[in-house]
Amino acid sequence: MENLPIIQETLNAAQYRVSINKDVDLDELKKSLLQLNSILPLLNTTETSAISLTTTQLKNNIKQLTGLGLDLYQALKKKDNNGVKWFKTTTETLLWICSKINDELFFPYNRKTGVFIPNNCKVITLKQHRIDQLQGNMKLGLPVVDLEDNKDLVNLYQDTLVNCSLVSSILSVVSSQKHCHKLNKIIIPNESSTQFSVLFHMNGITRIVPIDSSFPEGNGNGNSVREKSDKKAEDQEARNQSSSIVLKDINGIVKWPYLIEKAYIKLYGFQDNYLKFNEQFRGSNFGNDLFVLLGFIPEFFSLGDLNTFVDFKELATHFNNEELLMGLGTGDLTDDEILKFGLVPNHDYSVIGLTEELDGLVLKNPWLNKRDSIVKFSDLFKFNVLYVNWCPDSFQCYQNHSFFQKVKSHPEKDDSESWTDINNDCLLNSIQLTVKISKPTRVWVLLERHMNNISDNIELTWFETDAKVWQANQTNKLVRLTSNNTRFLLTRFDNLVDKSFTGVFQVSSAIGVDNSSSSTSSKTNFYSLHVYSDEPIEIVKPTNKYSFFKNLTDYWTPMQTGGNWLFETYNNNPQFEIEFNESQQQQTANLMVGLLSKRTIQLNISIFDNTHNKFKFLTDSATRS
Repeated sequence: MENLPIIQETLNAAQYRVSINKDVDLDELKKSLLQLNSILPLLNTTETSAISLTTTQLKNNIKQLTGLGLDLYQALKKKDNNGVKWFKTTTETLLWICSKINDELFFPYNRKTGVFIPNNCKVITLKQHRIDQLQGNMKLGLPVVDLEDNKDLVNLYQDTLVNCSLVSSILSVVSSQKHCHKLNKIIIPNESSTQFSVLFHMNGITRIVPIDSSFPEGNGNGNSVREKSDKKAEDQEARNQSSSIVLKDINGIVKWPYLIEKAYIKLYGFQDNYLKFNEQFRGSNFGNDLFVLLGFIPEFFSLGDLNTFVDFKELATHFNNEELLMGLGTGDLTDDEILKFGLVPNHDYSVIGLTEELDGLVLKNPWLNKRDSIVKFSDLFKFNVLYVNWCPDSFQCYQNHSFFQKVKSHPEKDDSESWTDINNDCLLNSIQLTVKISKPTRVWVLLERHMNNISDNIELTWFETDAKVWQANQTNKLVRLTSNNTRFLLTRFDNLVDKSFTGVFQVSSAIGVDNSSSSTSSKTNFYSLHVYSDEPIEIVKPTNKYSFFKNLTDYWTPMQTGGNWLFETYNNNPQFEIEFNESQQQQTANLMVGLLSKRTIQLNISIFDNTHNKFKFLTDSATRS
């Protein structure tokens, strides 16, 4: 029974290797399947305490895992020159490819198979674990963490660990009566244990982060998030020297949210080393972290931009209905601004309520602070950004489409032909996706850049068409979004949409970002498009507007470069003849012609009607773009 977690890990690792086109050890896989088949008959006679599941759950999950393993084995046996036919869609393949984050593998969570958690560790008391840790005896046992102890979670606070975004997002959740119960649901098993898996939303899907209940390295240095203590501020330094890196209450009882903190540290590649995390962590924000925790849809409002309009009354109504959670973030502040406003620079705050007059927000600083503060809507200019994370439960339907794009690391250093395939503002080589609508519906589209990708400049434009877009002025433009220094871009179509629309995705590396040893190399960035709607929709790749498409490749030579029509050599330019095979049913046809080049040069194209050699001019400056 204790082999179940190992078997599941073997199957997950095999699927990951298939996604990256690596060989799978069939003998090892077969051995795991034989072990799996031998477990089911034993369930009625064997204790299941080695796994944190009820017998009924265990049977169902084992059956699902066995079926998945057998199907995978058969697919591997049928491998041919085209590879293994296992994943049904490109998106599914990419989601498995993107399992590696900061050199660790975090596999997609499968609700059918669940997660098998070992529960056969030596259990010790929290006090003994603390003694063992101080003595360096970390393998003697693990403390049991009680996931039902929800007392005083609103009094958690950030100490010296640089994760205010995570702590502020946790505080927002536990301060919500409607959503507070969701936080411990991301921890499996949802009961007292020593071994856990935390479910995080990242890289396009819910993923598994396995951890145990041990305290992280750096314990005793004050680098922690703990529950608020009644000790005075002057005792803070002494408290830092004697505290442990876990969430606990004033009686010294461990609080389970430290498991989320521990998984978060592991996600960012620092395992259990909090001190190293403090030194090297590049930071996050409230909106990003609340998406990671609960999948709440992030929206960002720049409060320093005079062009940004925020309807605070509308947000207040949604907040009172608990349809969203909010946070505030500061930017760089001068010493005078810090003293005048009483704010911490580059810091995130939780919004835990509204004023009675509904004209301001009640804030909680994730640092140790016994009093909550109030900020009026008219004073929000003190902050840099308003984070709004929407609960996705109001949507009935959800679609995911993942894709990738090569991004130059140093575009400012390389203006060669290879930097861009075509110019003239043509969009044909850009990633394009069409959201097909069958019934009028509300649609929200969230673009997520995966973790471990290089920083980029993103531009996402939506057009009112279900066809491939050649150029921006070809059809009606609905909305255009650009990068906002986060991993997300949200497009909201709140009014009922009854027509399909196509999104054009363009990306380039952020200036000055060095992610490669070669200044001219490129790196592949991965993205996921999360589409939420009230009615079923479909995400497809758009096709050309017209049924027939022809692509011709030619080139200019010194003898074929005739210049514009003012020159006598104009006729030396390359010429092509377009012939229509007219039918009795249709005497006319629509035509769209594009002239594209890799080089940054002035281009033009003219179309003539050469019927009876009259060469009537069919295009003018208004129809050439």
